[in-house]
Amino acid sequence: GSMPGLRGDADSYEKDKGEFVELTDGTIIQGGITKVSLAVILALKKTGNVVLDGKKYGYKEINAFQHENKYYRKNAYNYFVERIVKGKINGYKSFHTGQSVNSKGIMTSYTYYLYFIQKGDKEQVVAYELKVLKKMIPLQKTVH
Repeated sequence: GSMPGLRGDADSYEKDKGEFVELTDGTIIQGGITKVSLAVILALKKTGNVVLDGKKYGYKEINAFQHENKYYRKNAYNYFVERIVKGKINGYKSFHTGQSVNSKGIMTSYTYYLYFIQKGDKEQVVAYELKVLKKMIPLQKTVH
């Protein structure tokens, strides 16, 4: 069956921090992001960079970054995704475009989102699947 869509909320970024990059070793460097090749970074090419206070950080050096009140983090597949829900279980999405050809040979483009979830802020960001989500939710003990 299909998964229910995740609707984002406006408070899914780190409100106590401004713009920053988080390096792969966990170091967080705050500052002003003057240039970010967002379209390149969010594409599935694993390239691009973020310029923070004049210093360039490459794709491989960065684990996460925050820009214009949006928080982006690498998922388990080494692609950047945007956090849209912040909580005990975080939700992320990535935007994609595809092309299909119908029986008459006419090509059409379409867009879609892929969704990802993360338990807490330290675990890996993985594909949003019901069985994975169920494992993340602690079972409540019922009292008789």
